[in-house]
Amino acid sequence: MVLISYQIVFNEKLDFKNRILSLLNEAIEENFGPVDQKTLINNFDFKKEKETPNNRFILAFDLTFEETWENLEGIIKTFNDKLNQEEDISVAFKFYDEELLKNLKEFYQEIFEIEMNLREILTFIFVYRYGGDFDNLLREINVNLKMEGERILEGNKYNMPRIKNPGAKKIKYFQTLLENEFFYLLFESYKKLTSLKNLQQNDLLEIAKTSNDFEEFKKNILERGITEDKHKIFLQEIESYLGDLDIIRNCVAHNRTLSEEEISNYEKSRDELKLKIEEFWNPPELGEFRLSQSRLA
Repeated sequence: MVLISYQIVFNEKLDFKNRILSLLNEAIEENFGPVDQKTLINNFDFKKEKETPNNRFILAFDLTFEETWENLEGIIKTFNDKLNQEEDISVAFKFYDEELLKNLKEFYQEIFEIEMNLREILTFIFVYRYGGDFDNLLREINVNLKMEGERILEGNKYNMPRIKNPGAKKIKYFQTLLENEFFYLLFESYKKLTSLKNLQQNDLLEIAKTSNDFEEFKKNILERGITEDKHKIFLQEIESYLGDLDIIRNCVAHNRTLSEEEISNYEKSRDELKLKIEEFWNPPELGEFRLSQSRLA
């Protein structure tokens, strides 16, 4: 069963139900063919009617269709267009939409796979660069972590004890879930992984402590961030594709309808990004570290 919920604001008092059923009938006839009155009424579920203080009228209702209906997407689109064109209607709003949910699920799965593949490569790059400090891989990078939810692990099925020290708590949190800092970045922050933090006095003191002489001290200051050429190129190349994915990701997260232009831009950037991911593990000149096709399909 496919369900779509609406609220319509009418300019004046009239036979709201029959007006909606008339528009629905037109939409069905244009995209499917004639239907009897009983079928039409069965597709319409009235919820509430209310007059507003400024003498307009709100009508809330659902439309339901069997999934076997032909050209259902066309019926719904035509019905939506007719609502916008109707002179007696001030405004129309669409809420729960089974077809929208189905489409967003498909985008979510694609973005999930891409983001996890990105996190895998980024972890590889930063572990290679920073060695054993696995819970502080982004210490030199100008990004912020979003970790407001770590307290939920305390006392639940993970048996995580209460830890007061923030640093120790973060480490235990990551270890418990087999995660790292890349799981707590906003998507837009993936574009900032070549941006270094400004050095503060405490940072200089820490660098001085780990430097054996002035030359090493100077080198540690000048060579911050990712230094491997191949890794720097990867981080720079993916930046231009992440914006289009972020737009779709936000639409999916907030259950919004996608425009054709947004989808087209996303598909182009998605394909390019998947290619960059594949080439990272399997450089054309080396032919190693190949990812399985199922993970990037």
